[in-house]
Amino acid sequence: LGRRERRPRNQAEIIGPDWAEPDANPQKRRSKRRLASLPGVTKIVPGFRKAARKQQAEAVTEADPEFEPIVTIDNLVYTPDKLVPLSTDIFVEPVPADPLAGLIRAQLLNVKTGFRVTELDREAILNFYRSSAFKPAFVENGALSPRGRKVLEVLSAADREGMIAVNYLPPVLEDFTAGIAAVEADPEKLAALDIQLMARALQYAHDASGGHLAPKRISVYFDVEPPWVPASQAIKVLGWSPFPAEYLQGLHPRHPAYASFKSALNGLRQNADDAQSTPIEIGKRVLPGQEDERLLEVRQRLERIGLLKAEPAGAESSPFLLDAPLSAALKVFQKQSKIKQTGSLDTLTVRALNNRNSAATIRTLVLNMERLRWLPRDLGQRYIIVNQAAFELKVINRGAEVWKTEVVVGRPDTQTAIFHDRMETVVFNPYWGIPQSILMNEMMPKLRRDASYFDRKGYKVINAKGKVVSSSSIKWSKYKIGVPVTVQQPPSAWNALGKIKFLFPNAHSIYMHDTPKRNLFAQSYRAFSHGCVRVHNPELFAEFILGWDAEKIAERIKAGETANISVSEKLPVHLTYFTAWPAADGSIDYFTDIYGRDLKLDKAFSTTRLAQR
Repeated sequence: LGRRERRPRNQAEIIGPDWAEPDANPQKRRSKRRLASLPGVTKIVPGFRKAARKQQAEAVTEADPEFEPIVTIDNLVYTPDKLVPLSTDIFVEPVPADPLAGLIRAQLLNVKTGFRVTELDREAILNFYRSSAFKPAFVENGALSPRGRKVLEVLSAADREGMIAVNYLPPVLEDFTAGIAAVEADPEKLAALDIQLMARALQYAHDASGGHLAPKRISVYFDVEPPWVPASQAIKVLGWSPFPAEYLQGLHPRHPAYASFKSALNGLRQNADDAQSTPIEIGKRVLPGQEDERLLEVRQRLERIGLLKAEPAGAESSPFLLDAPLSAALKVFQKQSKIKQTGSLDTLTVRALNNRNSAATIRTLVLNMERLRWLPRDLGQRYIIVNQAAFELKVINRGAEVWKTEVVVGRPDTQTAIFHDRMETVVFNPYWGIPQSILMNEMMPKLRRDASYFDRKGYKVINAKGKVVSSSSIKWSKYKIGVPVTVQQPPSAWNALGKIKFLFPNAHSIYMHDTPKRNLFAQSYRAFSHGCVRVHNPELFAEFILGWDAEKIAERIKAGETANISVSEKLPVHLTYFTAWPAADGSIDYFTDIYGRDLKLDKAFSTTRLAQR
């Protein structure tokens, strides 16, 4: 929505029952050429081809019209942080008397070591060793100290955190356990180990606290700044605290979802089955009560992801029969996958199951653990969170979900951005101002045929002097580029914004609102707007935000007048995108990557050589 809107291509894309003539042919408006130009959701969502095309065709008339449509080209190429040598040309500090400290000083003056870090880490490390007279941080009595060994243990377990342990291995070591004794026997290598272990610990602190990747470099739709711990702050704890390992472990997200992701990730790795990577064959549809050889693998796969209990030994039921328990498990899986809940085995379900093998699921969990690190450390005691991939809005109070509802989000070519803001205003009976682009490109042909169109439909036409004039008084045909008037749709049952609008001012001109068209909320796939978020139950949502009862909300709507109500408690609003999220029963729900953002993250990880193995 807003400055990232694209221009609707035809009149049928504009919301409202009166944009198209009653006798207009909807099938004609939905020509094959028009459908071919719809956003490439069928490329983004394997297995959704027919269903998504059908839903998009049905939703052509449901587009958001609130702001000027502007095309956004999301073609960023990820550039990782530049690495520089961990060295300096000169130290004003004298050579220390301690031999190991002297070797550390010499190592930092050696530009040929080849060890590289980010510029911020370089500055923090050099300042630390200067301030400590080059005293080692993790070495004492000619050996790696207990503090140092504990830090090394934390780095070695990075895989369990959805990170990649090898990226935190000091180059002077062969691995995290072997070769330490050999390094301790060589004073120069021991000095190098102290420096490199500090550098790797700083890197780990950065990645654990806010993620490996910089979101704004991945996509123009990622408007978030992760809560990275500053290197200058982390190094003080690592260098001087008696508990540096505990500090590093405490930097991971504290959100309950992180613990769920971590448990699921390590469970999958322990139980990984190479056979699960073999795709289930596409075949005929299998209905409840029917048999099929593929159902044995379907059972095993649903058991591995925790949706079906294994049959007890000696059970009489055939493993090739689509019985009631298997059908029920398939419905749960279909619900998680946002496909029609039939309880049968069809093509869409087979494709979704093939996308849920161990390797793919591990990848999905790792990517979502990265996204979780992008969230603010403090989401708020009471807050609103929208998961675009799940098409869902939740109100959270003291960590507990108190309310949720379905939402419609942006289309793949006009995506809803991810960002954080605060709810400030609730608008009852809002006006909608028709943008000039829609007025000229969509409405002008109708106005040229019928200048009284706006008068008959109840719209206000306001001239340059701010005076309301009759639509019939304007010679619309003489305007080719722009019209010196503004047009407003007054509050009504058919207003494009519905009865209520929810404002949290932001750079993307995105907000939440009601809609007079409710049929899309019944669809499983709901990416149809220009970027704004349509809320299924706006009256209930307003109750939670304002603290009003249903009667007061109804009275305000019934009054029919536009009213801007300031929100006394400015609730945090988090617009997020998670393709995996913990369910109430502790299992993990997986959602379709509607915008292809998992692919973008994968590519960015690959660019930084942090791709999951």
